[in-house]
Amino acid sequence: MAFGKPRTPLTPEEQVERNRRRAIGLSVAAEAFKQGDPVGRALGLQQQFEQQAQKAEQEKLLQQFADDPRYANQIKLLRAGLDPSMFTPKVT
Repeated sequence: MAFGKPRTPLTPEEQVERNRRRAIGLSVAAEAFKQGDPVGRALGLQQQFEQQAQKAEQEKLLQQFADDPRYANQIKLLRAGLDPSMFTPKVT
């Protein structure tokens, strides 16, 4: 039995989560050695990882809408940083 190796293969999601936990642990240890704020560092990294996951989910949803021809032009405008409502006709 090899030390530190999982007995069963991990799914990609499990591997990402495992790598995140390791990154936080190593960063906290490095911060402690520098006599910094390890708790603050851990919380900051956790928040950063959550923001990355949220952004990835939003991008995934945008891609799904971009594949639909009804929304493709609006998604292109959003990605360009423009407000799609500027280009829609005003109904009065």
